[in-house]
Amino acid sequence: MTEVWLKVSGGAEHSEKMVSFLNHFDKLLVEQGKRLEKIGKIPTVAESGGDIKLLNISSRNDLKELEREVSLGNCTAAMVTVRDSGGQALAVEASRMGAKYVVVSCPDWKVIPWENLVSKIKGRSLLMAEVSKKQEAELALGALELGVDGLVVESSNIEEAIVIAERAKSAQKVEIELRPAKVRNAKQVGMGLRACVDTCDYLSEGEGLLLGVQSSLLFLVEGEVHENPHVEPRPFRVNAGAVSNYVLAPGGVTRYLSELRAGEKVIIASRTGVREAVVGRVKIEKRPLVLVEAEFQGRLGKVILQDAETIRLVSPAGSISISELVDGSEVLVRHETGGRHFGQRVEAEKIDER
Repeated sequence: MTEVWLKVSGGAEHSEKMVSFLNHFDKLLVEQGKRLEKIGKIPTVAESGGDIKLLNISSRNDLKELEREVSLGNCTAAMVTVRDSGGQALAVEASRMGAKYVVVSCPDWKVIPWENLVSKIKGRSLLMAEVSKKQEAELALGALELGVDGLVVESSNIEEAIVIAERAKSAQKVEIELRPAKVRNAKQVGMGLRACVDTCDYLSEGEGLLLGVQSSLLFLVEGEVHENPHVEPRPFRVNAGAVSNYVLAPGGVTRYLSELRAGEKVIIASRTGVREAVVGRVKIEKRPLVLVEAEFQGRLGKVILQDAETIRLVSPAGSISISELVDGSEVLVRHETGGRHFGQRVEAEKIDER
């Protein structure tokens, strides 16, 4: 789980102001040389009086104090400013000495130090990266694909801090339960605009986008990953069907395919889990379309796709071309209750989408 800490300067007045938004954060990190009275049940990381002992590591001599604290059985967080390879070496050594957390501040270069430290620290200590903007948080969480273990954000810009915390948490909340639905109909509906979503990643067999006419029942449409005698695979692509189809995006929101732009993100789903992918291109062309209808728990869901043999729906055991669908064929769908308002789920709302 990605932790998000709020870095605070201390003081009673500051403490009172923070109470209303503490639920967004996992811990408070008190700036060096400052004190902060305990606020509720949220753990604190501080040089003195905290739940976790904070130690500033700026030279090898500071490592001796860390070693002593660890030997006493104290939970420790080593804070290191990384400006060059020397700072990276101190962070790695702090991890080797048993610091539970290694908090790094990278005032100059960020991505390369984060990647180097992820490769050397992750799995031994929890690596926390100080960030000030959402874009920096995205880079830190994606370092070497594994990402840092957590983020530290400044309380001086609390609005941005909350945005970062919510983004980090939403990435963890995406849980998809796929259920088998039975195909009841597949019929040609004529020409229309369809969208191919080209991602900045390769998809594997069984991976694809969750798409549908109704947001309450989304079909798992597989990427173009299979060999065939006529065209080369495009493992980065999902032929996603009608531009009016919904597609599931990060944070559990749905988007219309017509809205997607390069640089935005979508959810890639499979039978075993989900991940995010960046959109590289959305290619829209007029093609013959087919309407697929499938039943789940008495509810009929629909998706409009291009009428071509290469378009496949993921099934419980593999995938099936839309040209091979018959009444009773099983395909995987994501079901939810409620409705949507501008892509956001509204649990209690009842919507009739036909």
